[in-house]
Amino acid sequence: MSKSYENMSKELISAVGGIQNIDEYYHCATRLRIKVKDKSKLNRKSLENIEGISASIIQGNEVQNVVGTDVNAFYLEFSEYIKANEQHTSNYDNGKETKKDKSFISLTSKILDFISGVLIPIMPVFLASGLLLAILNVCVNVFGFSDKSGTYHVFSSIALAGFYFLPIYVGFQAAIKLKIPPVMGAFLGAITVFDGINNTKNLDILGVPIKETVYNGTIIPSIIGVLCLSIIYKWLDKKLIKEVKYFITPILSISITAPLVLFIFGPLGTMISELLANLFIFLSGKLNWLAFSIYSGVYPIMVVFGIDKGTIPISLNNITNLGFDSLVLPAALASNTAVGSAALTVGFWSKNKKTKSLGYSAGITGILGITEPALFGFLIPYRKAFMGAIIGAVIGGLFGGIMNIVQGAQIAPGLVALTTFYVGSSPAQNIINGFITLIISVVSSFIATSILIKRDKNIIDDEKNRDEGE
Repeated sequence: MSKSYENMSKELISAVGGIQNIDEYYHCATRLRIKVKDKSKLNRKSLENIEGISASIIQGNEVQNVVGTDVNAFYLEFSEYIKANEQHTSNYDNGKETKKDKSFISLTSKILDFISGVLIPIMPVFLASGLLLAILNVCVNVFGFSDKSGTYHVFSSIALAGFYFLPIYVGFQAAIKLKIPPVMGAFLGAITVFDGINNTKNLDILGVPIKETVYNGTIIPSIIGVLCLSIIYKWLDKKLIKEVKYFITPILSISITAPLVLFIFGPLGTMISELLANLFIFLSGKLNWLAFSIYSGVYPIMVVFGIDKGTIPISLNNITNLGFDSLVLPAALASNTAVGSAALTVGFWSKNKKTKSLGYSAGITGILGITEPALFGFLIPYRKAFMGAIIGAVIGGLFGGIMNIVQGAQIAPGLVALTTFYVGSSPAQNIINGFITLIISVVSSFIATSILIKRDKNIIDDEKNRDEGE
């Protein structure tokens, strides 16, 4: 373990109330998320002063620690430190539960936390599969690569497997979040994509017909199914005697849950997916410019509060049903690049070498699609710059909405994501419009941020203080 990560781990664990107060932990693109048992034990002042963590956001019982793009490396060493010093129950057992907050805000936070905990760990699959499909698409349509070749078949199969078996990945992660054996969640997901179940006609159980349903690439049936599975599994595990529970609990829980998924949750999930798809078709056709502008403008705020991951199921549903996302991801393109541009702008006008360097670094990262370093490193301390980013996002989003840009894969919206814009009725024009949206967002954000920060005495004083402190 590196010395810096070891110190970060010690300080972070102490600030959240010790290992015994940690319920579970995981990470997203830039944040290490720790769910604590008792948030009254959090030391907010200590959280704000951990070197290597630019910000800590407390949402209910979850502490979101902004580490940056090297969060995975820190997470791995943080996990090793936890295991080496562990004195509390594991992430998968049924330890004592603390008193639960049942307020609406708390419930909403828990729902978003659950969605994030299920989908964020499998984002590398979306990233790899989406980019690979985008590259193959460009190779075939732009460079004339044969889609009949063995090479294309192998690599397209690799990419499509990431989406086809999505119910298995979702089931596995949902089971982790619900604290039952992860393999049981994966088992339930595997049942739905099995050849004899998935998109199969004339199925029945005891003469009761089962509606033909496509499960590959879906999320909702697995999530609802594992929620049900966890209730049944935990009840059986509690009620059965220890001599038989090891054998009986898995078979009974899966034998009860799987038919429920096939009869109810699968068709229900399909209906919900179709309704969402139709809603976005309507918005794209009638009010796309307005929806784009609003979503682009509020998206940076959603990221700050950690609720942006709640829209992942919507964008995935759109890609599965339509072949592309017509709002969530392409609107976030305008937002992310505007945020990156605002950080670049602060760096550009700053006379402080450290601020300039960090601004350029966070800004470039933001334009590529990862905005947390820019948001927490610059736009929260520099509120006028934050406003400049929102203005740029709204303007860029307005153009993107008017041009009906779409994104064809679930990867972080930014410069790299333009490779996934080769979709829709006019793929080449969609990429061009996506690139113009990016340019408008960056330029608008730069102009708005420049005007606002030049008029902000607090930023000027802060820069002066930094210069004097060096």
